[in-house]
Amino acid sequence: NEEEITTKGASAQSGTSGTSGTSGPSGPSGPSGTSPSSRSNTLPRSNTSSGASPPADAS
Repeated sequence: NEEEITTKGASAQSGTSGTSGTSGPSGPSGPSGTSPSSRSNTLPRSNTSSGASPPADAS
């Protein structure tokens, strides 16, 4: 009977690992927010040099 109890305890731990998977999707949403802000930073820099601003728009 004691051996059966230990196996039941291990199965409960595998269930907790599932909840850690949900935290994964929330991670990707963060980087997507930073990508637009980084683009806005490159635009003003290209405007400073008049020669570089036309190619930046084409890219």
